[in-house]
Amino acid sequence: NPSLTGLEPMPFELVEAIVKQELLEGEPLSDLFLEFDRDCLGAASIAQVHRAVLADGREVAVKVQRPNVVPMLLGDVANLKSFSLKLRDKLPVDYYTVFSELGRALEYELDFLHEAQAAEKVVAAVSHTTSGIAAPPSIKVPLPIKGLASTRVMVMEYIKGTPLSKLKEEMERRGLDANSPESKLLGRRLLKALTEAYARMIFGSGFVHGDPHPGNIFIMEGGAPALIDCGQVKQLPTSFRKKLAESVVT
Repeated sequence: NPSLTGLEPMPFELVEAIVKQELLEGEPLSDLFLEFDRDCLGAASIAQVHRAVLADGREVAVKVQRPNVVPMLLGDVANLKSFSLKLRDKLPVDYYTVFSELGRALEYELDFLHEAQAAEKVVAAVSHTTSGIAAPPSIKVPLPIKGLASTRVMVMEYIKGTPLSKLKEEMERRGLDANSPESKLLGRRLLKALTEAYARMIFGSGFVHGDPHPGNIFIMEGGAPALIDCGQVKQLPTSFRKKLAESVVT
């Protein structure tokens, strides 16, 4: 929701031009989409998302990167690394290491081809137990649409639901009590689903979704949870996961 980020969405004409350039070699949107909403679903510092319908009738979400965001953000990180390196001996924390990790994470997040691959890995992780046995996932993670991703544009499955950050507002709109037994039951089910999903990610493949804030957790119709935006992910080393497992059981 742009009102939550304080950022103005890109004008639709710019979004259209980027999608045409990245996915259609300049051809009109109608060659790929039956519908493409002019108003965005959400706008953030790196990208914004629009609902659309593919020519085959599938409802999708289209993530479009803002122009010039890559050199701007990576330039900011480079400056932070430079300052922190010069002041390394005078700071209580090794911020150079922190900003170096931030830079690596940003490089991945700014490449939507990487995010598309990461989404498939997260889906695989939550769809297997920690023993590697295939099992129904406790949460829905939207998959990218094959062949419809570039470094700046990604088309993925559309999630119908309400972000956790707006759930209380939505419940009030529907006349539901956030403190009712039903609401508390939903909360316990959500916690159980997320706990199971993250247990599988951490102690199974070790590939983890690293940005589960309330805006990225959706409650779909019927109460099932979904986890969107696989831009920030991390492959945890086996040694770290073993130490974490030992700390949990002791």
